[in-house]
Parts: sequence; C-alpha cells; structure tokens
Amino acid sequence: MTGGRLLAALCRGLAILGGIVLVAASAVTGVSVLGRYFLDRPIPGDGEVAGLALAVAISLSMPWCAWQRGHVVVDVATGGLPPGGRAALDRAGTLLLAAAAALLAWRMGVGGVEMRAFGDESMVLRLPTWIGFTVAVPCFALTAVAALAAPGGAAGREPGA
Repeated sequence: MTGGRLLAALCRGLAILGGIVLVAASAVTGVSVLGRYFLDRPIPGDGEVAGLALAVAISLSMPWCAWQRGHVVVDVATGGLPPGGRAALDRAGTLLLAAAAALLAWRMGVGGVEMRAFGDESMVLRLPTWIGFTVAVPCFALTAVAALAAPGGAAGREPGA
C-alpha cells in the first residue's frame, strides 16, 4: 500500500469510527430523553457524555474531510477568476487549513497536558476532561497532514495522480 493510500485508509477509518461515536452519542441522548419523559429518570451526566462524544466524533472526521477536500468553499467572489487563479486560492486555503489544524493540535496538546496536571474533571460524572484531547490532538495533526497530502491539495497534484 502506498503512502497516499495508507493515509487515505487511515483518514477514512477514523471517519467511520467518528460516525459510530456519533451514533452512540445520539443513542445515549435518546435513551436519556425517553427515560426522563417516561420514567422521570434521565441518564446522569448525559450532556457530559454527549459533549465529549461529539468532540471526539468531529475530531475523528476532520482528517477525512481534509483528505476529500470536503470543507465549505465560498466561491461567490472567485467564480469569475480564471482556473489558475481559483487553483492558487484553493492552495492558499488548503495551506491555511493545514496551519490552523497544526496550531490547534499544538495548543490542544498543551491544554490537555495542563488539564491533566490540574486534575480537571466534569461536574456530574467527574470524567477527566483531558481524555477527549487524547483523540483530538492526533486527529488535528493528521488533518494538517491530510490537507497537505490530499490529491488536488496544496501539493498541487490532481485527484488520481
């Protein structure tokens, strides 16, 4: 398996895992709402679990979105540009995405280490708040790599090349 195919498979696998986490968070929320409505017994800390799960699901999905170049593009002002101008702006946007993802990975890594050192935890379940960062940090680093390596991305390769 080539490096590009391996990276694509990793990004795709993480996105699938992110979808599974999202479904699980939805199930917890649904069960909690039903328990609250019918039994007057919600799941304690359901908001904490859902919030953590959603942060993890989003983080897991970001590399695949970057690999697929699936981020929102507003092309109202650039629609009249020649293809070369649009391609240059696309590359600049991809570089900005990679830089932002790398910056987020770095700062979230620092923040996660500090949260762990201070023993920060959630209010109801007392979950360590840094545990979500153990997923988010490598995923944002991978997002930066995927943005730069994606076909048609900053490297200037066309899809399938």
